[in-house]
Amino acid sequence: MYKEELKKITQQIIDSEKITDEIFSVQLLSEFFDKNNQKVETLDKANESIVIGGIALSSFDAAICVNDSLRTSRFIKSVFKAINVLKSRFLNQKINILYAGCGPHATLLLPLLTLFKENDLDIILLDINSSSIESVQNWISIINLENFSVQAIQADAVKYVKPDSWDMHLLISETMFEALLREPQVAITKNLAPQLVSSGILIPEEINIDFGYTIFSKEPYLKSTSKLTIENFNYSRYPQFLNGGRLFTINKELSFISDVNFDHTIESDFYEIPKDFDLFPDVAIFTTIKIFDNFTLNVGESYITNPFCIASLFNIEMPGNIKLAYSFQKNPEWSYKLKGKEN
Repeated sequence: MYKEELKKITQQIIDSEKITDEIFSVQLLSEFFDKNNQKVETLDKANESIVIGGIALSSFDAAICVNDSLRTSRFIKSVFKAINVLKSRFLNQKINILYAGCGPHATLLLPLLTLFKENDLDIILLDINSSSIESVQNWISIINLENFSVQAIQADAVKYVKPDSWDMHLLISETMFEALLREPQVAITKNLAPQLVSSGILIPEEINIDFGYTIFSKEPYLKSTSKLTIENFNYSRYPQFLNGGRLFTINKELSFISDVNFDHTIESDFYEIPKDFDLFPDVAIFTTIKIFDNFTLNVGESYITNPFCIASLFNIEMPGNIKLAYSFQKNPEWSYKLKGKEN
């Protein structure tokens, strides 16, 4: 019964095209997880873990991420499409999938198992929190997926090394916060992406980090509501936004690594600060994500693509030049330097 119900919901997510349909179908998925003996209130709210490169969310916080509707919908669609692409690349082979930071519901993969055959996939689920692993194992039983090859392992994805005999075809890691702050997405990608087979797929495929000058309060920003509705979804960019440029891109090629110095910091060049900035006084970081193929998240469409303000130009001595820096050795953070002095 549970498997058929989840299969129907998952197919609705795959088929959704309009934003309203995406929101509705993900709300059904959230409601499915909230019932059936796995209410999020029973999950641990205090088991955040500090790891190299960020903080791993508590089981409770990981569970409620499903309510970030467009993120959930488009990641699930991307994983579904990526698996089918890999099946065509690796004919007559099981597709090996590593899901790092799976949380208590393995939200981006577990529902999709209802659409595949048991011998299609070989799966490793990783999470640092034992309550998440216990929850996901329970869900596998509830949904009657025991015949799938699924290992649920408590481990730190920043340090995990896959088995030598196990070729990783697909890596899924959505351990992100806005502007790549707080969570260890970069550190996990740095560790696990090199373990993919050469023609394997990383989801998200690309995370693009840009900066620009704007009025931050007028940029689209998804508020921390419990569930996204079409009424509170607004994607209207500030019209006087001035593009500063691309800072770096995270992908499986790890091209950003060449710009990382010894303390896990990525620094930009110095940029000349605009002299007339009344219409765009705030320096902000903007995240866009190519999840896979044509599935994307733009600025403000998700909590993880909300913009982040670094500084107000009104508070910076003029004229001058500014350098932006992203550090992910400990708790990921942004900072800036002015030419001739550090701030």
